[in-house]
This record gives sequence, structure tokens and C-alpha cells, in this order.
Amino acid sequence: MAFNPMEHMMDLKGKQYLQVMWRLVWFREEHPDWSINTTLVAWDKEQQLAVFKAEISDNAGHAVSTGYGSESVRDFKDYLEKAETKAVGRALAMLGFGTQFAPDLDEEERIVDSPVERPKKQKNDKEAVYNLVAQFIDHGIDPVFVCQLYGVKTVDDMSDKERKHAAANMDIILAKQNEKGQK
Repeated sequence: MAFNPMEHMMDLKGKQYLQVMWRLVWFREEHPDWSINTTLVAWDKEQQLAVFKAEISDNAGHAVSTGYGSESVRDFKDYLEKAETKAVGRALAMLGFGTQFAPDLDEEERIVDSPVERPKKQKNDKEAVYNLVAQFIDHGIDPVFVCQLYGVKTVDDMSDKERKHAAANMDIILAKQNEKGQK
């Protein structure tokens, strides 16, 4: 029977949360031959602070995920164990086990990466698109093949740069089409 995370959810500060112990059960069910290794990275006995690293490796021994966790005695008396558990939980979340339920991955207002402005898609000049399609047909190129080549549904979905590239490389496109045995 497949693990169902919804059966093990708990409410944490008004949000659904899947505890690390259940993420481990889920992980072990799907990858019984993978390993999780933890390392105490830093331990300040005076400040009573611990940092752990958890590394998940596949059955070939290749690291596939890493997570770090830190805790102090201010938060938990058993801060060493909690830091290790947090590191494991984060490594599992990076693999998708409980990611959607992991509040430690919810950045809220504290975005940790730089926002990127997406380029605005330009409206294609319909006449230019029609002319390009006509050129394809004149060269014996199937416009559907061109769309498959560029990963778009229609020629109209191609960016201006892609259309210019296709127009400049019709001989190459025709050769690829012939290789594939199309048209």
C-alpha cells in the first residue's frame, strides 16, 4: 500500500505540516536502499548551539540531497537531536518528501533569492508569421515539424528570436526534417 501523507498531517501554526518521522516512513517506502548520513558540523557547548548536515545518497552512493539544521537550547532542551532532525527534514524536503508541507521552506516575506523580471512576451506580427509559414511551405518544410523542433504549439508562439533563427536556418531544418522522414 502506498504511503499517503495526508493521513499523517498535523496543524502547525494554522498550516498543514508533515512531521519528519512521517517523511522518513514515506522516503523508506520509496527508497529502501538509499542512505541518510548526518554529520555534526558545529557544536558550541558554551552557547548551546548545534548545526547538523544531512546527506541523502542513492543506492550507488551518489549524494542526491543535502540539508542543514541548526537549533539552540533557547528553542529546545534536546537541541542536538532537534538540529539533526531538522537537517534530515530539509534534505528530505529537497527531494520532494513533504516539501509542500515544510514551513521551514516557506520564505514568507524573507525571500532568499533574487527576484528576476521575466521578459514580456511580444505580440507577434501576424503578417511576419504568415510570411514565415509561407517560406517554410515554399522550402518543403512542414510548419508542424518546425513547431516540434522549437517546442511550441504554433509558429505564432515562437519568439521573435526563434522565428529569425528558423528563417535563417531553413536548409538545416529541411535536412533535419528529411532525417526524421517527415514530408
